[in-house]
Amino acid sequence: MPTRCFPILFMLHMFHTAVLYPHVLVHALLSRCLMVSSVVDLNAAARLLLGLPRRDHVRQALKELHWLPVVFRIKFKVALMMFTVHTRRCPDYLNDSVQACNSDPGRTRLRSASSTNYSVPRTRTKLGDRAFSVAGPVVWNSLPAAVREADSLYSFKRQLKTHLFTSCFNDWLSVFMYFTNL
Repeated sequence: MPTRCFPILFMLHMFHTAVLYPHVLVHALLSRCLMVSSVVDLNAAARLLLGLPRRDHVRQALKELHWLPVVFRIKFKVALMMFTVHTRRCPDYLNDSVQACNSDPGRTRLRSASSTNYSVPRTRTKLGDRAFSVAGPVVWNSLPAAVREADSLYSFKRQLKTHLFTSCFNDWLSVFMYFTNL
């Protein structure tokens, strides 16, 4: 890569972290408009960085840059918040918003009492599904046990990104869901 590209790389990295991450931090307020805006921003940044024409597909560029698509970034951030809840390194209001399956006295004799799952409250609306008290446990329970049982924040982030990256770029069903949810 020519040396004149490094300022562009730095600029795009700053754009990538400073502009895109605030969009994915608030899962409860995520709207379709914001999602499309974030996807367009991410795709434009990838095209600019790799010098792709405007009409080229960005999927391979995202894979080459090792960037997660926006939908998977949201899952990453929600899972990261759930890890802090699980390890009790979060504010009390987050701890109080979710309930572990093993803390329910009615489940003491069930297999779920020994699991690291969280109970998912029922909702009646899509907006209710976006609340952290629902979205957090859904994302956490969908992770493999090996990822959930990480011993440190660093290893959890590494294993989680690897899991999401492989599920995004190797699983055709999730790719189909990603492109149909735009």
